[in-house]
Amino acid sequence: MLDNNHITIPKKINTKDDLDYEFLRGEGIKYIEQLGSKLWTDYNSHDPGITIMEVLSYAITDLGMRLSLNMEDILAADEKSKALHNQFIKATEILPTAPLTHLDYRKLLIDVGREIGATRPVKNCWLIPYRETIHADCITGELAFNRNTLGKKTSSFNVKGLYTLLVDVDEEIGDCELDNVYSAIITRFQKNRNLCEDIVAIKEVETQNVAVCARIEVERDVDEEKVHAHVLYKIEQYFAPEVNFYGIPQLLDKGYTTEEIFEGPVLDNGFIDDEELKKSQLRSQLLLSDLVKEIMSIEGVKDIQQISMNDCGASRASKDAWRLCLEEGKKPVLCDLSSFS
Repeated sequence: MLDNNHITIPKKINTKDDLDYEFLRGEGIKYIEQLGSKLWTDYNSHDPGITIMEVLSYAITDLGMRLSLNMEDILAADEKSKALHNQFIKATEILPTAPLTHLDYRKLLIDVGREIGATRPVKNCWLIPYRETIHADCITGELAFNRNTLGKKTSSFNVKGLYTLLVDVDEEIGDCELDNVYSAIITRFQKNRNLCEDIVAIKEVETQNVAVCARIEVERDVDEEKVHAHVLYKIEQYFAPEVNFYGIPQLLDKGYTTEEIFEGPVLDNGFIDDEELKKSQLRSQLLLSDLVKEIMSIEGVKDIQQISMNDCGASRASKDAWRLCLEEGKKPVLCDLSSFS
């Protein structure tokens, strides 16, 4: 027997939930009456406060409708620009910041290379405050570099925000390419610099030759040439630690969080470890005890029977055999007078 029941549309469609606009509007007006009925008596739509409340009620119904949909329907899109991977903010868009500290600027300038088509022209760099003294005439207010051109009563101050950039350039970079590297550094710095900051000059870092002589006892059945290579590498890394680029998995394995990895400016060649960058600062002195510790950490080294360290350019040996002071702004390198046995 056929079912003759007719399909009807109910007159009362109120749901009294987040999908019911009239219900939400009514509840909002009740709440307004409770809070401020003595001052607020006009609850018609032309009142700006009621208009805002109605917009909020509509927004809640729209959100409630979206929440009732399947997740596949919410994330799916016909247009490629609205695809799933474009509906969420990327880590590279929300976590990085503009360069602010010296470490940030060093990262940014070490990363130079893509602009000139080179892989890694800058091995390391250091921002050195540029010393410039300005003299002021306390009576006339006139400024001058030379104090003698002013009156008797003067005051002086040092200019802040100016730097000399020392650059450690890759050995394979020629003189013609070096100009392009410097130009790329200036361009990148000007795009990212803070107000009232500038680079006065770019100089290739000078080196200070250091001789290390050592007699090392190794374990039996070890490759002496391999141990010798590790000794040279350890010494060079102690003198001037290199700065490496890493991927996200490598830094996660080191214990860094995602927020820490993306902190600072976005680089073209990967990420730089902050602790590694701090250790690569130009040294003011070399300690023989640190050198002994580095060499003894090498696999196959049994004992250091004799070791010494001295400046190759010095006319006589240093008075302190355990400490070698370095000239300011110079990078120590192992010279040809070094000897290992």
